[in-house]
Amino acid sequence: MCITTLGIYIGRYPASGGGMRVYSLSLAAEILRAVAQQNNSDLPQLQKIVFWADHHCCQILREILVSQQWLPQPANLKRPQFIQAENYQRQASPSPTITIPTEIVLYPLSNLGGRKFGYMLDQTVVGYTANIQGVSIIHCTANTGIIATRKPQIVTVHDLYQAFIPRRHKV
Repeated sequence: MCITTLGIYIGRYPASGGGMRVYSLSLAAEILRAVAQQNNSDLPQLQKIVFWADHHCCQILREILVSQQWLPQPANLKRPQFIQAENYQRQASPSPTITIPTEIVLYPLSNLGGRKFGYMLDQTVVGYTANIQGVSIIHCTANTGIIATRKPQIVTVHDLYQAFIPRRHKV
C-alpha cells in the first residue's frame, strides 16, 4: 500500500495531558521535520498530512508549523461549515531531489457538549473528514481508534492502567 495521505488523530487531553500529549506533539513535529527533508529516491511523495486535535494541541501544532516555515493557506470552501479546517503549505524547495507534502490540514476538535460527548463527536467527525481528505491510514496516538471509518488504523496504546483500576476508569 502506498501512503499518500497520512491522518494523525491526536485526540483530546485533560489539562496538561501528560505523557500521551507530549508523545503525540513530539511525533507530529518529527513527522513534519522528516517529511520536509524526504528524498524522492528514498520514499514516495506524501501529498497530505491531516491532524485532528483539541484546541490546546492545535495551538501548539500551529506554532510547530510556523517554526518549520509552513504557511497558512485560504480555507477550502467545499468543506461543511460546521467542520472547520486550517490548511498549510510549505514553500517549494529549490532542490529537485527534495519533496514536501503539498498540504497540511489541521482540524481543531470542538469542545461542544463536554469531554464525553466530544469523544463521541470525534468518532463521527474524524471518520467523515478522513474520507473527504482521502486519508490512506490513520495513526491514533491516544489509546483509542476511530470506529466510524474503514480506513486502516494504527493505535498507540501507552499503558493499560485503566484495566487495573476499573473503579476509576469505567469501560
